[in-house]
Amino acid sequence: MDTAGAISERIRTGQVSSREVTEELLARIADDTQVNAVVEVRREDALAAAERADVMVTEGAAVGPLHGVPMTVKDCFDVAGMHTTWGNPAFAGNLAAHDAAVVERLQRAGAVVVGKSNVHTMLADFGQTANEIYGRTNNPADLGRTPGGSSGGGAAALAADLTYLEYGSDLVGSIRLPAAYCGVYGLRPTNGLVPLRGFQVPGTPYLPSELPNLSTIGPLARSAADLRTALRATAGPDAPYSYHLRPPRHTRLQDYRVGVFGRQVELFFALHGDSDSELSLADLLDLERRRMRARRKWQRYFEDVDVFLCPTSFTVAFPHGSTTIDGLPYETQVFWIAHASLTGHPALSMPIGRTPEGLPVGGQVIGPWHEDDTAITFAELLAG
Repeated sequence: MDTAGAISERIRTGQVSSREVTEELLARIADDTQVNAVVEVRREDALAAAERADVMVTEGAAVGPLHGVPMTVKDCFDVAGMHTTWGNPAFAGNLAAHDAAVVERLQRAGAVVVGKSNVHTMLADFGQTANEIYGRTNNPADLGRTPGGSSGGGAAALAADLTYLEYGSDLVGSIRLPAAYCGVYGLRPTNGLVPLRGFQVPGTPYLPSELPNLSTIGPLARSAADLRTALRATAGPDAPYSYHLRPPRHTRLQDYRVGVFGRQVELFFALHGDSDSELSLADLLDLERRRMRARRKWQRYFEDVDVFLCPTSFTVAFPHGSTTIDGLPYETQVFWIAHASLTGHPALSMPIGRTPEGLPVGGQVIGPWHEDDTAITFAELLAG
C-alpha cells in the first residue's frame, strides 16, 4: 500500500481519483473481520469530500499536501457528526458537534477523514486496545497478540492497509508502543506543539496545550516523511498566533551525532519516585520542578548530540491479556518511552526489523526540544 505522500501525489497528478482510492479503502474496512481496527466510518461524507478533492484537481486549484488522502483518527478526537466515545459505554451515544483542531487542520491540508480507529477504554492502557463498545483490536502480524494501546486501532489499521494515515494520542507511549508492535511509524511531538482542542473526555472542558501536561497528540504513518507532512499540517497554536517548525539540524545521515543508551545512563534516572505514594500539592509542585530540571538536563545533552537512540519497548507484541512479559511486570514496557513523556521531548518509533516469527521490532529516536524534524529526518535517512 502506498504512503500518504505517494497516494496524494498520484491524486494531484490525475493518475487516480480520490473517490477511487476512498472507495477502495472503505471496501477493505468493510471486509475486515479479523483485525477490528476501524470501528466507525462516515461513508457518504467521505465520498463527498473525495469528489470535491477530484473537482479541485480538474479545475487546477491550489491543493494541500494531503490532498484527497483518506485517513482515520483515533476515537478520542471530535469529528462533527461522528461518535466520540473514548471506548466508554457511558459515551456510546455522544455525537460531536464540531471538529477537533487537528481534524480541521488535516482536512484543510486536503485529507479525507473516513472513520475512527479503536481505543482502549478511556485510553487507559498503553499495552492493549479493547473496550465494551467495539471489542478488541488484534495485531495484523499475529491475531493472538496485542497491537498495543491505546492507539492500537490506528497502528493496526496502518499495518493492515485499512488507512493511509492516522492521528493518535500519547500520554505514556500510546502512539509509540502500538507503532513498534505493529511495524509502523509513530511520533509523539514536542509537548504543546499540537493544539488539544477537541481532544477531551466528553463533557469536560478543553485543556489548553500550554498547561503543564504529559499528554500530547501526533501522527502514525507508513513513513517518516508522512509523519513530517502530518505534523506540519497540524502543529502550532490557533490564529492569530503562528509557529514554524525548526528545520532539521542535518540532511545527511553521516552528519548526525548519535547518543545511545549506556553512556549517559543518569539521564534516564533524572526523574524517579514512588509511584504508589500519595502526593500532596507540594509534592506535585516539587515533581514539576524536577521535571523541568530533567528537561534542562536533556537539553544540555542535546548540545553534544543530535538524537538519542534506544528501543521503544523491552519486547515485541505480546499475547492478549498478558500481565507479565518474559517474567517481568507488565508495567516495565513503559521504561523506554516514559522519559520523553516526562520531559516533553519529541520522540518517534520506527520499524527496524522483524523477529524470525515475523513480529515487528521498533526503535525509538528522541530529539531536542522543538526540533521534531531533526528526529524525523534522522529516521527518514536511517530507513533509506
